[in-house]
Amino acid sequence: MDSSIPTVYLIDSDPAARLVIREAVNAINLPFREYASGREFFQLHTGSEVGCLVLEVQLPDMSGLQIQRRLAANRLSLPLVFVSAQPDVSLAVDLVRRGAANYLQKPLQMLTVLDAIQEAVARGQARRRSAHRKQHIAERIAMLTVKEREVLKMVARGEATTRMAQSLGVSRRAVEIRRANAMKKLRLRSLISLMRFALLADRKAGDYLSHQPAAEVKLTPPLLPGDLLSMAHAASH
Repeated sequence: MDSSIPTVYLIDSDPAARLVIREAVNAINLPFREYASGREFFQLHTGSEVGCLVLEVQLPDMSGLQIQRRLAANRLSLPLVFVSAQPDVSLAVDLVRRGAANYLQKPLQMLTVLDAIQEAVARGQARRRSAHRKQHIAERIAMLTVKEREVLKMVARGEATTRMAQSLGVSRRAVEIRRANAMKKLRLRSLISLMRFALLADRKAGDYLSHQPAAEVKLTPPLLPGDLLSMAHAASH
Protein backbone atom coordinates (compact mmCIF):
# COMPACT_ATOMS: atom_id res chain seq x y z
CA MET A 1 0.00 0.00 0.00
CA ASP A 2 1.23 3.47 -0.90
CA SER A 3 2.16 5.09 2.44
CA SER A 4 1.36 8.54 1.01
CA ILE A 5 -2.35 7.70 0.66
CA PRO A 6 -4.37 8.59 3.80
CA THR A 7 -5.42 5.41 5.60
CA VAL A 8 -7.87 4.96 8.47
CA TYR A 9 -6.51 2.69 11.21
CA LEU A 10 -8.89 1.18 13.76
CA ILE A 11 -8.35 -0.40 17.18
CA ASP A 12 -11.67 -1.47 18.70
CA SER A 13 -13.01 -4.83 19.83
CA ASP A 14 -16.69 -3.76 19.56
CA PRO A 15 -18.22 -5.43 16.44
CA ALA A 16 -21.03 -2.84 16.12
CA ALA A 17 -18.61 0.09 16.28
CA ARG A 18 -16.23 -1.57 13.83
CA LEU A 19 -19.08 -2.01 11.34
CA VAL A 20 -20.14 1.66 11.50
CA ILE A 21 -16.54 2.86 11.14
CA ARG A 22 -15.86 0.45 8.27
CA GLU A 23 -18.95 1.67 6.41
CA ALA A 24 -17.97 5.30 6.96
CA VAL A 25 -14.49 4.69 5.57
CA ASN A 26 -15.86 2.79 2.59
CA ALA A 27 -18.16 5.74 1.83
CA ILE A 28 -15.15 7.99 1.23
CA ASN A 29 -13.02 5.34 -0.49
CA LEU A 30 -10.07 5.39 1.89
CA PRO A 31 -7.86 2.38 2.70
CA PHE A 32 -8.77 0.76 6.00
CA ARG A 33 -6.80 -1.37 8.46
CA GLU A 34 -8.04 -2.99 11.64
CA TYR A 35 -6.05 -4.11 14.67
CA ALA A 36 -7.11 -6.29 17.56
CA SER A 37 -5.02 -4.46 20.16
CA GLY A 38 -2.69 -1.57 20.77
CA ARG A 39 0.25 -3.97 20.86
CA GLU A 40 -0.58 -5.34 17.41
CA PHE A 41 -0.91 -1.81 16.04
CA PHE A 42 2.57 -0.80 17.24
CA GLN A 43 4.07 -4.04 15.94
CA LEU A 44 2.74 -3.41 12.42
CA HIS A 45 2.71 0.39 12.24
CA THR A 46 5.92 1.78 10.75
CA GLY A 47 5.32 5.44 11.64
CA SER A 48 5.49 6.62 8.03
CA GLU A 49 1.79 6.18 7.24
CA VAL A 50 -0.65 9.07 6.89
CA GLY A 51 -4.35 9.26 7.70
CA CYS A 52 -5.87 8.88 11.15
CA LEU A 53 -6.28 6.37 13.97
CA VAL A 54 -9.72 5.57 15.41
CA LEU A 55 -9.48 3.79 18.74
CA GLU A 56 -11.51 2.71 21.73
CA VAL A 57 -10.65 4.50 24.97
CA GLN A 58 -10.52 1.23 26.91
CA LEU A 59 -8.71 -1.61 25.19
CA PRO A 60 -7.75 -5.03 26.64
CA ASP A 61 -3.99 -4.44 26.62
CA MET A 62 -3.48 -0.67 26.50
CA SER A 63 -5.70 2.30 27.27
CA GLY A 64 -6.33 4.97 24.65
CA LEU A 65 -4.37 7.42 26.78
CA GLN A 66 -1.38 5.05 26.89
CA ILE A 67 -1.47 4.73 23.10
CA GLN A 68 -1.69 8.50 22.73
CA ARG A 69 1.30 9.00 25.03
CA ARG A 70 3.34 6.34 23.22
CA LEU A 71 2.62 7.91 19.84
CA ALA A 72 3.69 11.30 21.20
CA ALA A 73 6.86 9.83 22.74
CA ASN A 74 7.76 8.26 19.38
CA ARG A 75 6.85 11.48 17.54
CA LEU A 76 4.23 9.70 15.45
CA SER A 77 1.71 12.26 14.26
CA LEU A 78 -1.40 10.29 13.30
CA PRO A 79 -4.47 12.31 14.40
CA LEU A 80 -6.56 10.34 16.89
CA VAL A 81 -10.33 9.90 17.00
CA PHE A 82 -11.36 8.31 20.30
CA VAL A 83 -14.61 6.38 20.77
CA SER A 84 -16.11 5.27 24.06
CA ALA A 85 -19.26 3.69 25.47
CA GLN A 86 -18.89 5.74 28.67
CA PRO A 87 -19.32 9.56 28.74
CA ASP A 88 -16.21 10.41 30.75
CA VAL A 89 -16.03 14.19 30.38
CA SER A 90 -12.78 14.71 32.31
CA LEU A 91 -11.03 12.05 30.22
CA ALA A 92 -12.44 13.53 27.01
CA VAL A 93 -11.10 16.97 27.93
CA ASP A 94 -7.70 15.50 28.82
CA LEU A 95 -7.42 13.57 25.55
CA VAL A 96 -8.36 16.60 23.44
CA ARG A 97 -5.97 18.84 25.36
CA ARG A 98 -3.25 16.33 24.53
CA GLY A 99 -4.02 16.71 20.83
CA ALA A 100 -6.81 14.24 20.01
CA ALA A 101 -8.77 15.26 16.93
CA ASN A 102 -12.11 14.08 18.27
CA TYR A 103 -13.96 12.11 20.95
CA LEU A 104 -17.13 10.23 19.98
CA GLN A 105 -19.61 8.50 22.24
CA LYS A 106 -21.15 5.14 21.39
CA PRO A 107 -23.49 4.08 19.88
CA LEU A 108 -21.83 5.63 16.86
CA GLN A 109 -23.73 7.42 14.11
CA MET A 110 -22.30 7.01 10.62
CA LEU A 111 -22.49 10.69 9.66
CA THR A 112 -20.78 11.74 12.89
CA VAL A 113 -18.03 9.18 12.34
CA LEU A 114 -17.67 10.27 8.72
CA ASP A 115 -17.25 13.93 9.69
CA ALA A 116 -14.75 13.06 12.42
CA ILE A 117 -12.62 10.91 10.12
CA GLN A 118 -12.57 13.49 7.32
CA GLU A 119 -11.61 16.24 9.77
CA ALA A 120 -8.85 14.10 11.29
CA VAL A 121 -7.43 13.13 7.89
CA ALA A 122 -7.45 16.77 6.78
CA ARG A 123 -5.66 17.76 9.98
CA GLY A 124 -3.02 15.11 9.43
CA GLN A 125 -2.41 16.27 5.86
CA ALA A 126 -2.13 19.91 6.96
CA ARG A 127 0.29 18.89 9.73
CA ARG A 128 2.51 17.04 7.26
CA ARG A 129 2.51 19.97 4.82
CA SER A 130 3.49 22.32 7.62
CA ALA A 131 6.26 19.97 8.77
CA HIS A 132 7.60 19.66 5.21
CA ARG A 133 7.61 23.44 4.76
CA LYS A 134 9.36 23.91 8.07
CA GLN A 135 11.96 21.27 7.22
CA HIS A 136 12.58 22.87 3.82
CA ILE A 137 13.10 26.28 5.41
CA ALA A 138 15.39 24.81 8.06
CA GLU A 139 17.53 23.08 5.43
CA ARG A 140 17.96 26.34 3.51
CA ILE A 141 18.78 28.34 6.64
CA ALA A 142 21.33 25.68 7.62
CA MET A 143 23.41 26.77 4.60
CA LEU A 144 23.91 30.23 6.12
CA THR A 145 26.64 31.30 8.50
CA VAL A 146 25.80 32.65 11.96
CA LYS A 147 26.48 36.21 10.74
CA GLU A 148 24.24 35.75 7.71
CA ARG A 149 21.45 34.43 9.94
CA GLU A 150 21.78 37.52 12.13
CA VAL A 151 21.21 39.71 9.10
CA LEU A 152 18.29 37.55 7.95
CA LYS A 153 16.61 37.91 11.33
CA MET A 154 17.03 41.69 11.16
CA VAL A 155 15.56 41.67 7.64
CA ALA A 156 12.52 39.87 9.09
CA ARG A 157 12.16 42.68 11.64
CA GLY A 158 12.28 45.26 8.84
CA GLU A 159 15.47 46.93 10.04
CA ALA A 160 17.34 49.26 7.66
CA THR A 161 20.92 48.59 6.64
CA THR A 162 22.27 51.43 8.80
CA ARG A 163 20.42 50.12 11.85
CA MET A 164 21.75 46.60 11.21
CA ALA A 165 25.30 47.91 11.00
CA GLN A 166 24.93 49.82 14.27
CA SER A 167 23.42 46.80 16.08
CA LEU A 168 26.12 44.43 14.82
CA GLY A 169 28.97 46.88 15.23
CA VAL A 170 30.08 46.56 11.62
CA SER A 171 30.06 48.73 8.51
CA ARG A 172 27.15 49.08 6.10
CA ARG A 173 29.30 47.35 3.51
CA ALA A 174 29.74 44.32 5.78
CA VAL A 175 25.97 44.07 6.21
CA GLU A 176 25.45 44.35 2.45
CA ILE A 177 28.00 41.59 1.81
CA ARG A 178 26.37 39.25 4.35
CA ARG A 179 22.95 39.97 2.89
CA ALA A 180 24.19 39.36 -0.66
CA ASN A 181 25.83 36.08 0.39
CA ALA A 182 22.59 34.95 2.05
CA MET A 183 20.62 35.77 -1.10
CA LYS A 184 23.08 33.82 -3.24
CA LYS A 185 22.95 30.72 -1.00
CA LEU A 186 19.16 30.88 -0.80
CA ARG A 187 18.93 31.45 -4.58
CA LEU A 188 16.89 34.62 -4.18
CA ARG A 189 17.16 37.37 -6.78
CA SER A 190 15.72 40.44 -5.05
CA LEU A 191 15.56 42.11 -1.66
CA ILE A 192 11.77 41.68 -1.73
CA SER A 193 12.12 37.91 -2.13
CA LEU A 194 14.68 37.88 0.69
CA MET A 195 12.29 39.79 2.94
CA ARG A 196 9.46 37.37 2.16
CA PHE A 197 11.67 34.40 2.92
CA ALA A 198 12.94 36.03 6.12
CA LEU A 199 9.38 36.69 7.33
CA LEU A 200 8.34 33.12 6.53
CA ALA A 201 11.44 31.70 8.21
CA ASP A 202 10.87 33.83 11.30
CA ARG A 203 7.33 32.49 11.62
CA LYS A 204 7.95 28.87 10.68
CA ALA A 205 11.46 28.27 11.99
CA GLY A 206 12.32 31.27 14.10
CA ASP A 207 14.52 29.21 16.40
CA TYR A 208 16.83 28.46 13.48
CA LEU A 209 17.35 32.16 13.01
CA SER A 210 18.29 32.33 16.69
CA HIS A 211 20.72 29.43 16.24
CA GLN A 212 18.59 27.04 18.32
CA PRO A 213 16.86 23.77 17.33
CA ALA A 214 13.40 24.23 15.88
CA ALA A 215 10.55 24.03 18.35
CA GLU A 216 7.95 21.31 18.05
CA VAL A 217 4.85 22.33 16.14
CA LYS A 218 1.97 22.97 18.54
CA LEU A 219 -1.57 22.55 17.30
CA THR A 220 -4.62 24.12 18.85
CA PRO A 221 -6.89 21.30 20.09
CA PRO A 222 -10.35 21.18 18.49
CA LEU A 223 -13.63 21.41 20.38
CA LEU A 224 -15.52 18.29 21.33
CA PRO A 225 -18.57 17.42 19.23
CA GLY A 226 -22.19 16.94 20.16
CA ASP A 227 -23.46 16.84 23.70
CA LEU A 228 -19.95 16.70 25.17
CA LEU A 229 -19.11 20.20 23.90
CA SER A 230 -20.81 22.23 26.59
CA MET A 231 -19.91 19.71 29.31
CA ALA A 232 -16.24 19.71 28.35
CA HIS A 233 -16.22 23.50 28.20
CA ALA A 234 -17.60 23.69 31.71
CA ALA A 235 -15.19 21.07 33.01
CA SER A 236 -12.20 22.93 31.66
CA HIS A 237 -13.04 26.09 33.67
